[in-house]
Amino acid sequence: MAQVQLAAQCVAASAPAPSFTPDAVVLGAGCCGLAVAIQLLEAGHRVALVSKDHTPRTTSDQAGALWRPFGEVSPANAAQFRAWGQETFRFLNAARLKHGSPATGILLVSGFEVFPSAQPRPFWADDVLNFRQLSAAELRELGIAGVRGEHTHGFSYTSIIIDMDVYMRFLHREFTRLGGVLRVAEVASLADGAAEVKRLYPTARLVVNCTGLGAAALVPDASVFPVAGHIVKVSLPGLHHFFMDSTNTTYVFPRAHDAIVGGTYFKHDGNTRPSIANRDDILRRAAAFVPELSDVANVRIVGEYVGLRPYRDVTRLELDAGKTIAGGMPVIHNYGHGGSGVTLHWGCASSVLDIAAKLLPPPQKRSKL
Repeated sequence: MAQVQLAAQCVAASAPAPSFTPDAVVLGAGCCGLAVAIQLLEAGHRVALVSKDHTPRTTSDQAGALWRPFGEVSPANAAQFRAWGQETFRFLNAARLKHGSPATGILLVSGFEVFPSAQPRPFWADDVLNFRQLSAAELRELGIAGVRGEHTHGFSYTSIIIDMDVYMRFLHREFTRLGGVLRVAEVASLADGAAEVKRLYPTARLVVNCTGLGAAALVPDASVFPVAGHIVKVSLPGLHHFFMDSTNTTYVFPRAHDAIVGGTYFKHDGNTRPSIANRDDILRRAAAFVPELSDVANVRIVGEYVGLRPYRDVTRLELDAGKTIAGGMPVIHNYGHGGSGVTLHWGCASSVLDIAAKLLPPPQKRSKL
C-alpha cells in the first residue's frame, strides 16, 4: 500500500508550478540520482529530478543491496572506488543510528562469503566490521562447505543490507522535505541539445546525468550494457546471517520481513522476464547455505523480478568537458556503477557536489539528512 501511495505522490509532483526555477536538473530517480539531488538540496540549491521511472519501478528498487563492492574496479580507479564506498557505508550506518532500521530499511548483518580456492584479502576488508578469514574446518562446522566440500575458503564479516523498498521511500521523503520537485518525463538524448530539459526548466544552470543503463542511449555511450540479475523474495523467518558465493552469484540476504535469494549475472541480457528454470536453479544453489530452500516446490515465494545492472568497465563520474546542452548548461555524468550502485551512491554524490559547487551560484544551506 505504501508503494502505491508514494507513486501517487510522485505523479502529483510531476507537474511543478511555472514559478519553480531549479539551479540543477538531475536525470534519473534511482538511488544514485536521489543521493545527488538530496546533497544538492542540502547544500542550498534548488533541484528538479527528471525521470521516466520512479520508485517502485527503478533498478535500485530491485537491488539485493548488500554493501560490498562488486566489479567495475581497475587499478586506475581503485582508490576513488574505495573512497566512494567508505563514505556510503558511513552515511548508511549513521542514517540507521539516527532514524532507525524500520524507517530506513538499513540493517547491520553478519554473514559468510565462500570460495572454492584461496582469495587475497579484499581491498574493502577494513571498511566492513569484524572481517576475518574462515578455515575449511569452520566452513564444515557451519554447514556451508558445499555438497561436495567445494567451498574450501571463506570470509566472515559484518556489513549493511538494505531493504530497498523502504530505503527508496526514505530517500524520497527527504528529497521532498528539502523542497525537491520530481518531474515524470523522458529526456531522450543529450547529443541533440536536450531540448526537453530546456523546455521544462529554461533557467537551470546544470544537468547531472544519473540515468544508469539509460546513459547508453542518452549520452550516447556504447560501453554501457545490461547485466541481468534474477532475484527471488522468499519468506525465511528466523534467518539472521547472510550467505554468499560470489563466484557463481549465489546469495541469501535476510531482511526484516523476507529474504532476498539470488541470483544470475547474464551480461548483455536485457530480458526482465523471470524464468522458472532460473528461479529453480537459484533456489537449489542457495539451498547449500539454507537447507529450507531445498524443497523448491514448497518454498514460500513473496516476490520475484529481474533487474538490469548498468555495467561499464569503469564508473563514469566527471564533468563532460566536450559537451554542453542548449543554453550552455554543463553536464556532470554519474553512471556505470554496475552491481555496486548501492555501495557507492552516497560517496559518488559527494564527488558530484564537489564539481557542481564550481558551477552553481552560492547556495543557502539546509539541514542535512
